Amino acid sequence: EVEYYQSIEENCERLSLELAMAEDECIRLSDIVDDHIAMQSFLVQLTLEWMKRPNFIDAEKFLQDKIVSVRELGHNLRSRLLQSIGKTFGDGDVEALKCLVDAMQLYENENDKLEKNDIMRVTKIKSIMITGIKKIATERILEDCEIRSHNVFQSYQEEAANGAAAATAEQLAFDAILNACYALNDIMLIVRRNLIPIFPSSWKIFPIWLACLGSVCTQYILQQIGGQEGNYLSLLLPKQLLKLVAWIEDFEHASDFGQNNDWTRSFDGKPEFVSTHELKTGSRINLPEESLRMVLVVLLDIHRLVEDQFLLATQEQTNQWLDSIYKVEHSKNQTQEGRLVTSLPEDLWILARVQLTTIRDQLSKESGVFFHAACIIFRCIQSKSRNCWRYQYMDVETCCAAANDALRMIHLAEVELEDIKFHSGINDEHFGKLEIVIDQLSTQVLQDAVLSTSTVYVYIFVPIEEALKGRLFEVEWEDLTYNDMAVTIVRTLEDYLDDMEKWFEESMLRKALDALLKATVNFYIKHLLKKSIRRQNHAFGEPERALQRMSGDICVLQAFFETWVDKFKPFQRVLRLEFEPLHAILKLLKIGHFRLKDNPTALFVLLHRHIRTAELTRFLCSQLWYLLSADAGKSIPDLLDASRSCLVLDEQPLCINLLPSLETKNVIQGCKDELKNRKVTTLAKNATKRIVTKAKSLEKRKLKKSFIDIL
Repeated sequence: EVEYYQSIEENCERLSLELAMAEDECIRLSDIVDDHIAMQSFLVQLTLEWMKRPNFIDAEKFLQDKIVSVRELGHNLRSRLLQSIGKTFGDGDVEALKCLVDAMQLYENENDKLEKNDIMRVTKIKSIMITGIKKIATERILEDCEIRSHNVFQSYQEEAANGAAAATAEQLAFDAILNACYALNDIMLIVRRNLIPIFPSSWKIFPIWLACLGSVCTQYILQQIGGQEGNYLSLLLPKQLLKLVAWIEDFEHASDFGQNNDWTRSFDGKPEFVSTHELKTGSRINLPEESLRMVLVVLLDIHRLVEDQFLLATQEQTNQWLDSIYKVEHSKNQTQEGRLVTSLPEDLWILARVQLTTIRDQLSKESGVFFHAACIIFRCIQSKSRNCWRYQYMDVETCCAAANDALRMIHLAEVELEDIKFHSGINDEHFGKLEIVIDQLSTQVLQDAVLSTSTVYVYIFVPIEEALKGRLFEVEWEDLTYNDMAVTIVRTLEDYLDDMEKWFEESMLRKALDALLKATVNFYIKHLLKKSIRRQNHAFGEPERALQRMSGDICVLQAFFETWVDKFKPFQRVLRLEFEPLHAILKLLKIGHFRLKDNPTALFVLLHRHIRTAELTRFLCSQLWYLLSADAGKSIPDLLDASRSCLVLDEQPLCINLLPSLETKNVIQGCKDELKNRKVTTLAKNATKRIVTKAKSLEKRKLKKSFIDIL
């Protein structure tokens, strides 16, 4: 020990010379540190032993030269270590960094031993030892991180400035910032994998280094989006917003708080940006984890703003694409089974698949943004279907194709939902909500299919109206030997149904049959009411023959629809219910004409169950009662008023029709409005006639007076 003590100054000179010659050889620096730590430890132990003796002051003076030599060497070593640590960390030199960190940790271990001594001894020992090297090393690493990060951003900005101006200046600048952020993310992954494990866990270097990296990125992002309020977000493209959302989520997952970040989202008030200067000096920061927390809070606040803007942009973009798809004329094709279809469902869902795949590929599986975007896209499809589907109708073939397309839309929606389930990785809660959205979409599209199917009656009854206009319930109709006009209706329906049996899916064919049944009954009631509106004294020349012809018409029409009962068994019940009004009207006319003693109250109640409006039921019964005998109608108001208490509606209508024009009450209301207009027109004509007559009379008087004056 005496020999070692005597050689301390010589060893310090030798190590100083080796340190000067080592340059950037970090491995050699490590060896020099080992020797320095040994001498430092020797002097510390010697000091602690002599502090126990009364003549310590003399001993301290005796050790002074040795302490100065060791301390001077230590300061030179610390300067060299701190000078190398930042650059070595930034360059990613694993071996050199490991030597530097190990050397610094030796000094930290020596400092930790001080805690076992009292304050007076610690004070004396500290004058010998090298302290605070970890804190300064961390500052150097953060400085290097800041400088290199700024250099990355500047290089991408220069590259964007020299590139082609295919977009606006704001979009080009933002692309440069995004590219720089993603480049730094790649660097962060390398650092975490290769360099961070070198540092002892007590250094906690990763949170503070990642916070510094995040602070630089946040600074540039805030400049581009218009501050923490996001004033410039509306200028960015949807793909740019998506990339920014994805980067923030990637950065969050890369931190140690990626799995459980509820504490970052529960920040009260607007989070305050943390600068790199504050990170290096430690102001407002108590722990390294606290620095990362503060940076993450700001980033997650930006994430909230960007996500909202992205979802809004997704909705606008989806609506624009849907408008383009629906505006294109889709040609009709026939499948091998003869079904009429168009390419609309495939075009629409290919668009949805492209959007969803693009969003899913950018985001992580844990992201909730994909779920919200998927919901918005499906809602847009549902809304567009509701608003535009019915405007695609032009003829029977178009209605058939639209109905079949709607069924394929439902199938493709279910396929898309299964694809999301197996490839997107969304959690069970979000998937359950997405199923609800798809169910609502399918319900809406199914209603569109039924509407398309039911609308065929409009185009089928056009030729029927033209063929029977001015003939049904007129003299020609009474004089026919057979029920030829009812047969005309049946043959037209039969021709169309033969084609629709090939064009429609079977489930939709049944809906078309229901609509045609309802339309046929309404057609007959409408023309019978119009006959009552046009009547002159007695409506029919031979009332008994007219009643017989009506009975025959009803039988012919009902017999035609009964031929479909074998194909659709439940159709029997619907057929019976829909023909109830015609049988009730026929019986009511017989009671009125033949003055039967039967009480028509039950017929009023039955008709009211179908019409579901007391006023329109009264109008129908009154008009038809007057058809065959004016005298018989004197008692009808009293009978209707007496039966008003019986006109109670069921909780549900007998048959539900999605098309208002198929409702019997709307058909009757149209006839009532026509009668009202006819009366108004008649009153107007009479008033005009009286005015003209009076004007002519006044003119004659003036002429006569003038003639007398001349005479």
